[in-house]
Amino acid sequence: MPIRPLHHAHVPALAGCGALALGAGILSLADRLPLWSGAAAVGVALFATLWTLCDARAASATRQARLSSQRRARQRRRVRSGQRLSTLQTVIDAIEAPVIATDEHGLVRVANASAERFFARREAPLVGQGIEELFTQGDLLRLHESAATGPPVSGRVRLQRPEGIRVFEAAAAPALGRGVGRRGVVMTLRDVTELATAVQLKTDFVANASHELRTPLASIRGAVETLRDGGIEPGPMQERLVQMIASNALRLEELMNDLLDLSRLESPEATIARDAVDAWAMAGRLGTLLDSICAERNIELAFELDPGLKGLRTDRQLLEMILKNLIENATKFANPGTTVRVVGSAVPSKHGPGGVRFEVIDKGRGIPLKDQPRVFERFYQVDPARTGSGRRGTGLGLAIVKHAVRNLEGSVGLESVWQSGTTVWFELPSCLGPTGNGPKKPQRESGAKSTP
Repeated sequence: MPIRPLHHAHVPALAGCGALALGAGILSLADRLPLWSGAAAVGVALFATLWTLCDARAASATRQARLSSQRRARQRRRVRSGQRLSTLQTVIDAIEAPVIATDEHGLVRVANASAERFFARREAPLVGQGIEELFTQGDLLRLHESAATGPPVSGRVRLQRPEGIRVFEAAAAPALGRGVGRRGVVMTLRDVTELATAVQLKTDFVANASHELRTPLASIRGAVETLRDGGIEPGPMQERLVQMIASNALRLEELMNDLLDLSRLESPEATIARDAVDAWAMAGRLGTLLDSICAERNIELAFELDPGLKGLRTDRQLLEMILKNLIENATKFANPGTTVRVVGSAVPSKHGPGGVRFEVIDKGRGIPLKDQPRVFERFYQVDPARTGSGRRGTGLGLAIVKHAVRNLEGSVGLESVWQSGTTVWFELPSCLGPTGNGPKKPQRESGAKSTP
């Protein structure tokens, strides 16, 4: 039968018991057994006692080693667990979208750095707060509740942010939890405002383009059908129908050209040239090109340009497109007998080449205050009745201007006073050479002036 290992605390008691047994054996053997027999018994008892003591010490050492090994294993597990948590936190912090994880009671347990920034204006720490304290929007709370008791859900919500109303794609997925019937939830918020705006612009663009195309096409079809039926004798009415066809065909051509220009400007592959441009020579070409338009309404076109603008470095085609659209737009709103001024001046810069500022100024009825924020939108047109010419454009001119200026890394805006006129301006940075950095007195060059 094997000897059971003893704890080290039992060693003193065992040694005492061994000593008593040894003494009793010696006394007993002294009376009844020969001397050698008593000595042998004493030796056996002593050996058994020493064996038991050594076995107990070995067992104690083994137990101590096992406990030390277990402690080291627990420490390694704690280190590995901390490393995994640190790695997980690093991963979710790298996610740009806010991510929060709540337990089965709706309390935040984990939040990434984007979520901390998202709720940066809150004074209390994010972890430990309830989902109802973070959001008051019913749509978000319903998504969270649905994920806590059912499958993953998602939806778009509109949230008020410091920069204005933003559209977010909210996704909520259930996580494991200890609650009965409820689980924790991992929720993410992805800002899709630009995407939603682009989709809406595309929808509006198709609707507006269809409307703009339908009107001239209907006029052309009606005139052609009237002429084809032969019910119109040669005379003023026939001439009027032919003129209707010609004018609407021209409008369709202008619309197609503007759509192509806008498409090229919005293309990611659009290239920008940086060539030497003489603004004075460009003014002469525009004056000749727009002579007939100005003559229709007895409008004078005057260019007041800084002499330093003969040495611009920019995209000649885009600059000419911008000025042409702005001048054509000004002639529609200007009062007959007035002057449309194109003012160009150098804008000095403390660091690097200077820029240039152009202003197209008309004296007309102006643009109503409510329409001013929207005039650069595609197909947005102020009431044609407010224009003196009665000519209706494509509604894309100022949108083309905005995109062209943006491609040249410039800025554009307008100032308009009702019944006084409108000034549309744009600035292009870093396009003047070393000789054109300082402002100089503008010189005036008149364009076309019609007779009444």
